[in-house]
Amino acid sequence: MEKQSSDTKTEIKTIDYSKLTDYPSQKIDENNWSNDENIRAFSRQFELKPTRMLARGETTYELEKGKTEDIGSMKFIFPSESPMTMDEVFKAASVDGYIVTKNGKIIFEQYFDGFNEHSFHSWYSGSKSLLGLAFGYLVEQNIVDVNKSPVEYLPELKGSSFERVTISQVLNMTTAHNFNYEPNNMEPGGQMYEYLTRAGMLSPSHLVDGSSKDARGIRAVLPLINPHPTVNPGEVFLYDNPNVDIIGWLIERLSGMPVEVFIRENVWKKLQTEHDGLMVTDPSYVAQASGGIISTLRDHARFSMAVENDGRLGEEQVFPETWVQNTFNYSQENANSFQKHIDDYKALNKTDYSAKGIVVAYKNYWYIIDKEQGAMMSRGFAGQFSYVNKEQNVTITVFSGQGSTQSKEADRLRYFSHLLAQKLN
Repeated sequence: MEKQSSDTKTEIKTIDYSKLTDYPSQKIDENNWSNDENIRAFSRQFELKPTRMLARGETTYELEKGKTEDIGSMKFIFPSESPMTMDEVFKAASVDGYIVTKNGKIIFEQYFDGFNEHSFHSWYSGSKSLLGLAFGYLVEQNIVDVNKSPVEYLPELKGSSFERVTISQVLNMTTAHNFNYEPNNMEPGGQMYEYLTRAGMLSPSHLVDGSSKDARGIRAVLPLINPHPTVNPGEVFLYDNPNVDIIGWLIERLSGMPVEVFIRENVWKKLQTEHDGLMVTDPSYVAQASGGIISTLRDHARFSMAVENDGRLGEEQVFPETWVQNTFNYSQENANSFQKHIDDYKALNKTDYSAKGIVVAYKNYWYIIDKEQGAMMSRGFAGQFSYVNKEQNVTITVFSGQGSTQSKEADRLRYFSHLLAQKLN
């Protein structure tokens, strides 16, 4: 039989990369990734760094759609400003994606500037909040005592600032390290500089021990962290990344699994995600606990929904129920240490983590907003956050690409999101 010819040709789709906001217009490296003109692209391309995979499980938790709400047109008032619509806030805050759930169903989902439901994005420090809840497994199984010093389990830290603190203080950022506060901390030899260099976020030029110019990983610098000269542990909330790296190290030492394997087996599979996730590593290929998770927005929303439901998503108990409930139920000590930070901010114009007063405490790497409502949020660099409100049965999950001049826009977005949760019926 003679084969018939056809003039039909398969067309290959092409992409005009100049129109994609997530495609870098220049080479992004350790020295320019945080520049305002690069941060949005880098946030969407964070996997340019070395990564470990968080493989999804065999099942997917289906996200149901509820009655759609016209959230973009809703107006709220930021202190000392005129009313603004959520659409105006989305644009001002360089939002990439915004998902709202009510009673376990999506009522609003919107993406911006080329981002979509299959796009990947860094959680940055939002990763801390997941690690803080995952650590609860070790506590629940009596593998670790949070009232002990981490040195009890990690003798490598002996002689460092971590020797004088408890693991509970590590989880609550009340360790009183000198990490952010020493003079010239971004000069070679400064703790912040050495940390970022070993994390692979700055190009190496000098390491504190002088033995090598190659960054060898975060854990090499953790034993070098020294105490704040005037602040005692437990007194004040002082935010710094090394605390979370200690939790990652403890997870690995006590579980016998690399951090990403522990998270994959105990969290990611139970979240029944739609996509695989990723964890960025440092140059020694150790997963970064303090800010390494990458995923789609919908998979991040599954995490938010589990937290709002006391750690449960569908038939899976993703996080220990009691540990999640205890995180919401902050102590007076948690509130006092956070308020001390706010007072210091007002006096010294330091970074204010209260989002214009809505945050009242900090515990297990979560910003607690209202104990009675069961409202709290995670936060990450460049505007990422996960907001949960148990009383209102609301979660809000956000990816953004905010630059250094958009701190006010970031606060406004968080502030409005809390008001939004109160307004939804």
